Amino acid sequence: TLSLYLAGKHRQALRTNRTRCLTHGYKVRAFDPLAHRNEVEFIHLSMPDRQGKKMDYCRLDDLQQAHDFGADYLGVFAPSGELVACACTPICGQAALQLTFIGHPDHLINGVMYALHVDVVERAIMHGAQWLTYEGFFGQREGMRYYLARCGYSPANVTWRIAQDS
Repeated sequence: TLSLYLAGKHRQALRTNRTRCLTHGYKVRAFDPLAHRNEVEFIHLSMPDRQGKKMDYCRLDDLQQAHDFGADYLGVFAPSGELVACACTPICGQAALQLTFIGHPDHLINGVMYALHVDVVERAIMHGAQWLTYEGFFGQREGMRYYLARCGYSPANVTWRIAQDS
């Protein structure tokens, strides 16, 4: 359950940052990425690079594909109503796959990514996911690895198998 995930001293920073975000009037909710296409693009392009990768474009066709696939998008909305962070995390069986997890740098200090992460975890649990994946723990810079560790991510080797119908 979500309360078990958030329990304990090792999740204190996650709880504190989430509370700060919500106290500042931010709201986390599902949203239609196509209706917020310009805001999603603005978030993507709000930094010249992320984790060493140049961010000179936003693959807007990915929004359409994810929308057509039925993937859930969760967003953090500032008190002004502006979308400032978003996540696309489709549930595939027992795994929730973090395809997009990005926020505007001006709002990170307010804990928006922590609040978003908690809602992603809650939604994954509600849909029966046992695992939440984030691409490339070791490929991230030190700050991102620190954040991921605070959220409970740890590196793992995974072998995927396709179950055969009998």
